[in-house]
Amino acid sequence: MKHNDFLCGVIEGYYGRPWSFNQRKTLFEYCLKFGLNTYVYAPKDDAKHRSRWRDLYSYEESSELSQLIHIAKRYGIKFVYALSPGLDLIYSSDKDLRALKRKLDQGCYFGCEYWAWLFDDIESEMCQQDKDRFVSFAHAQVAVTNEIYDYLNKPNILLFCPTQYCSQMAKPSLERSSYLQTIGNSLHPDIDIFWTGSKVISRRISVSHILSVNTVLQRRVTIWDNLNAKDYDQCRLCLGPFSGRSSNLSSRLSGMLSNPNCEFELNFIPLHTLGQWYQSLRINESQDQIDDDEDSLQITQIYLPNKALDQALIDWLPEFQKVKSAYDCQKIVKIDNSPQAMSPKPTVSSLLIDEDSQDSICESQTSTTSSSKMHIMECDGNGNAGGDLTLDDIRLLVELFYLPYEHGPNTQQMFIDFYWLRFNYSRNEKLNEWHCRASSFHNNAKNVGRLVQRLTTIHNRSLLYDIYNYASDISSTISLYNDHKRSTVFLSGDIEPASIRGGLAGEFLSILPMGDFQPIIKPDVNTSPNQHSEILADKLIGGYLLSSSNNFDLCFSVNNIEDELCAFVLTISESEKYDKIIQATWITQLHQKYPNVDQNFFEVNECHQWIYDRYAVRIQLFIDLTIKAANAYFIGNKLMNMIINNLIKRGFHGCHALLDERYPLLHQFYLRLGFVDVSNIEQNDHIILVGKQF
Repeated sequence: MKHNDFLCGVIEGYYGRPWSFNQRKTLFEYCLKFGLNTYVYAPKDDAKHRSRWRDLYSYEESSELSQLIHIAKRYGIKFVYALSPGLDLIYSSDKDLRALKRKLDQGCYFGCEYWAWLFDDIESEMCQQDKDRFVSFAHAQVAVTNEIYDYLNKPNILLFCPTQYCSQMAKPSLERSSYLQTIGNSLHPDIDIFWTGSKVISRRISVSHILSVNTVLQRRVTIWDNLNAKDYDQCRLCLGPFSGRSSNLSSRLSGMLSNPNCEFELNFIPLHTLGQWYQSLRINESQDQIDDDEDSLQITQIYLPNKALDQALIDWLPEFQKVKSAYDCQKIVKIDNSPQAMSPKPTVSSLLIDEDSQDSICESQTSTTSSSKMHIMECDGNGNAGGDLTLDDIRLLVELFYLPYEHGPNTQQMFIDFYWLRFNYSRNEKLNEWHCRASSFHNNAKNVGRLVQRLTTIHNRSLLYDIYNYASDISSTISLYNDHKRSTVFLSGDIEPASIRGGLAGEFLSILPMGDFQPIIKPDVNTSPNQHSEILADKLIGGYLLSSSNNFDLCFSVNNIEDELCAFVLTISESEKYDKIIQATWITQLHQKYPNVDQNFFEVNECHQWIYDRYAVRIQLFIDLTIKAANAYFIGNKLMNMIINNLIKRGFHGCHALLDERYPLLHQFYLRLGFVDVSNIEQNDHIILVGKQF
């Protein structure tokens, strides 16, 4: 890495229609406003960037790119031009190498100074000509990249995207990948490397993970962040705040670049909150330079996604009333900054706290902010149904299309309510609760419908057309479940196409096995359903049963009157010992027992030391959540009381559980039992940690 600046900004690197010239100009204005400093031009469906990379740009195309580069420079933004030749590049071909240099010469002509070299999403098989010349695929990529780096006179910025760009792709593992080892050893040390985290779309990126990656690649990597990307699912949007990336990452990275939603107008929140995250880094770095006195009070600015979202929503609201045509040409600006329009009052985007209280904030942040966010989003049903959008309206919009691994808290509760209503229908024991939840779901459904009505009245038609199909689709989907008049249609079998979502894709998804079984078995392996169950059982409870730290006198099961198992709980009192010593042995045995299962499926979990100190005991509660809610809660509460009473007698004062985020009902069940979400940025990508003190 030759440059000293931390690169923070946007990579236009998605599949789909590229942004327009005017949209990119607006993006640069956003970057300036939000404090971002980098833009990477890498739209997959610009043919001359990828599929027809040998073709030179026309005069008109060159003029556009040249103008954008000069506008970016004027705003203080680094414009990085990326080329992606890997689909059909012959690495040993002198002709292809000349074509590459000719294309880069054109980029230099229209003012480009910074570059990116992308080999993502391509086949790793070389042609025979390349096999005859290069030892491996990695050696071929390194040879061409190093030559291009020299040809460009060793520019301050050259970013390289490897074909294995996340741990999930590294074969057989991150540490043992010969491809990544070759890249780390042989790529020029001043060339930066893109990395997306443990997965293509990583919920969290931890410091420990990045340290491991940096060790393999022998440099600080730059994150290509797909948290808000949605080109893999045309029914999805990701409007939620930048999250899951610790502020402590900055000293271990060269940069953080967001690859956001394809729809340009819908990236305001992701980029605004990314800017707040970056601003907190810069404030802390400045503070570190000033506070050399060890006895002085250290004040640290902590980035909190929920607080950042509050501020971003306030700033996004006026964008809805900017007068812009459907073709993104802004005509006039009409912003109402009156107190009424900006209500509720702005919330600061971050908190200033001293470092001694950081641990307690890490623990309580999720529970306190979640509870504050779980306010009822009421819209005035009398006089404002077709009126202007409010902050509550756009908060609801963001929560409907939140993040890839989570829904907004209010919409998550709406889904949980419907799930409960579905499985408790026609049961008379809880009739009042059923009607109460049904009324809540009905009101929330009305709010979604009202949101769509109000969206159609906004002046910013460019924003409207980017969001309308998604908002209309979720509104009509929810209305299917909210309209009792349609129930006879479902029961009769005479269903209209609007009642079956997704067309052919929906038909396939309806029969696709989901959950832990679907992604773990390699396609060339014939595995029976019974073996699926055995794999999952070994993963979830095998380590508990094997461990000497397992307290069998604190393990209980519950059977129903038919003697069928409906709940059980396992306990490990020495969870720290299990994680650091026993767990690795067990996972090694699992790799040997199931050689055809993706090794990434059997993950190592390890927590911060303060979690082991505060919540020493690990429990795992399994319960059939399809039984009546009251019975499930009674069983779970009874089991927990028995365990807690015994743990207190043995001198323990806290316990924790590791949950898979893909099962929100189980998460909600633990919260109802008195557990709280515990922030643990080092944990694996899809794990939620909950704790309970007593």
